[in-house]
Amino acid sequence: MRLIAYLVLVAAFSSCQKRGEVLFSGERPDQVQLDGEVLPPEFDSFIDRMIEGTSEEDRLKIKEAATAEETYDHLGAGMALRNGELNRNDSKLRKALIRKGLFAPDDMSGIIFLSYARRIRGEPVKFEEQISDFRRFWASDDMVAPTDISCPRCKQEMEVGYSGPPPEPGWVKKYFHGVCPTGDDFWYYHADGWLTFEEVESNMGEQAVTPNGP
Repeated sequence: MRLIAYLVLVAAFSSCQKRGEVLFSGERPDQVQLDGEVLPPEFDSFIDRMIEGTSEEDRLKIKEAATAEETYDHLGAGMALRNGELNRNDSKLRKALIRKGLFAPDDMSGIIFLSYARRIRGEPVKFEEQISDFRRFWASDDMVAPTDISCPRCKQEMEVGYSGPPPEPGWVKKYFHGVCPTGDDFWYYHADGWLTFEEVESNMGEQAVTPNGP
């Protein structure tokens, strides 16, 4: 399955620019209904492009696999996706997944390829279920990513990444870091919401230290 997944990924990235502009121009609805599921249009479009780039022979191999999960090549096509599309700050696909509360590129690439394989096999994508599984996993380690990534001051969308507590004493909570287009920084902990550094520092007292970036 490694060659199949790699060729599909290349096909998804090499689709003509004009078509990509139509898919991601905002002309589509904010959400896409598919077999009773609600999907972000950027995610739906990307999966469509992957499937369009898959030959009938490769589709048959995916359908004949014992499970959809075993068709995913984490270190091959998955790594290419994580180093490519999911590594770009301007990726609408990446931003759509961040809005759903995902932050780990491994989780994002896993959901993309599993959804692609399930759609080819005629199985429910179970998009929200996949997201919930990952969020429950991270919540068990007290890491709950924000789903509202708008700046608390100006409401523009921020660039968000996991920060976590530094090794020094002080910030024991596991924070996410948001950078507004204006350059303002904010930190998020699920029990506190978005806070400025000064607000976090005031809660920490003299032990507060400057946090890591995303």
